[in-house]
Amino acid sequence: MRDAYPFGRGAMAVWFDRQWRLVAMICAAREAKRTIAGAVIAAALAIMLLPGHGLADAGPGSRQEPSAGPTGEVVAFERHGVQGILTMPAASIGPAMGIVLVLHDALAPDPRSEPYVDQLLDARIAVLDIRHENGRSEAGIDVFAQIVEELKSHHRAVGVLGFGTGARFAARLQAPLVARALLYPGCRTLAVADVPPTAPVLLMHGAEDDANPALDCTAVASRLSRAGMAVRHTVFAHAGYAWDQPSYGLEQRQLVPRPDGPGRVVARPWPELTALAATQVASFFSASFRTPR
Repeated sequence: MRDAYPFGRGAMAVWFDRQWRLVAMICAAREAKRTIAGAVIAAALAIMLLPGHGLADAGPGSRQEPSAGPTGEVVAFERHGVQGILTMPAASIGPAMGIVLVLHDALAPDPRSEPYVDQLLDARIAVLDIRHENGRSEAGIDVFAQIVEELKSHHRAVGVLGFGTGARFAARLQAPLVARALLYPGCRTLAVADVPPTAPVLLMHGAEDDANPALDCTAVASRLSRAGMAVRHTVFAHAGYAWDQPSYGLEQRQLVPRPDGPGRVVARPWPELTALAATQVASFFSASFRTPR
């Protein structure tokens, strides 16, 4: 969802009202996953949050305040023109050991990040799910560098998780990040920022991904390793691009934008692999945040 938010008191009131609705619906979606009908309910909520569908376009006057659930505190986030949803782990499992920024793919925020968010929260890692940003230019890199610096004042460690084009942007960030997880970033033309050798990188893609040929991704991993970085390179056999793309049982093959330029690439949803990948991503960040720096 990429709504335009003009400046002004009235417009900002509408924006904050919508953010509270997003928070409330995300809380409800995560609660729904704990029931047998969770997947169906989560799909309906995702559709309702799209522009022009139900609650995403409801006007002010009917705000629903979010309540703290198993995921802990959930609040709307806004800094330097970037908006998102900040979710803390449940207080019952202890304080957060760090925070991970989530950067979405070319089609804007979608539910594919939800399994990863759930696993990160269970690992006592807070999540800032970016819902709106002002482009991914060099100026955008500077903006996110400021956000990372501000987050560091509240959290011991900051990492970033990117999907597709979001992973490409995450790789370019010039910011004091403790760890980066790059999922199917388009390895052939991937540029990676100069980062401290102690900052590990997780590079994850499918063996049958036309946008991430195995040889190109291996070359990226080797280049980072030679630069002194700790690289975990994970290749999933038989998987293509965006295995975590939700299908809700309606489509087995989807054409989505390539991460590395014009054109489309086939995405085949694979829920079982998504669960495995989400667990590995959370494990990667948990280990990275626990490593003394």
